[in-house]
Amino acid sequence: MKKFIQDLKEDKFLKLYLFLFFLLDLIYLYFEISKSQYIERNSLEGLIDASQYQYLANISKTTIFIEGLIVLLCLIYLTKVIMKKDKENIKKFLITHFIILPVFIFISFLLSNAFSAPIGNLIQQLYIPYKMTFIALIYFGVKMLQKRVLHYDI
Repeated sequence: MKKFIQDLKEDKFLKLYLFLFFLLDLIYLYFEISKSQYIERNSLEGLIDASQYQYLANISKTTIFIEGLIVLLCLIYLTKVIMKKDKENIKKFLITHFIILPVFIFISFLLSNAFSAPIGNLIQQLYIPYKMTFIALIYFGVKMLQKRVLHYDI
């Protein structure tokens, strides 16, 4: 386990990936919480005027863009891992994702309670990376089983 942690610390691409992922997630959370507080502060339960609509639409467009950046970042890292065909990089990807995604969900939960923001809005950006992680786990698991079956030819 110590070797794995040491390998994680030395992997510059992984550190950059995690930094960007964390940064994008925090920016996303900031905008979602801002939107929620704006709605709460202005009691937007009924009709809204054009300026309020435009403000909320701009925040929504920004969060959608950031969500796309998170997915793109995850795809780039996953593509790098697949292209290298290195079991260690695959393990790093899966383990780090199975650690960081629940951590981000927990952070979102805490922020949701602290700022009375909807939890669904705060974790929405993690849905596709979670799916990608599970698909990668299935893909790499099948590949590993396939190699073992072919290796033990009957």
